[in-house]
Amino acid sequence: MQTLLERLQSQTSFLTVGETAALIRAHAVTVRDWIRAGVLPGIRVGNRWMVDPGDLARWLTARHTGI
Repeated sequence: MQTLLERLQSQTSFLTVGETAALIRAHAVTVRDWIRAGVLPGIRVGNRWMVDPGDLARWLTARHTGI
């Protein structure tokens, strides 16, 4: 069974705010606020925020290890 980090590192498509929220068990509004504040890396595609799975994996690792 793959860990969340392994799944993120193997994923090739960007994640929506909703998908990101579900993965990290946070509310979509919280994820969107984190992206807007620069806490979580994200990019604007049209009128939607998207998250690179590799960036999310690095962000989670940094938060876990305190880097």
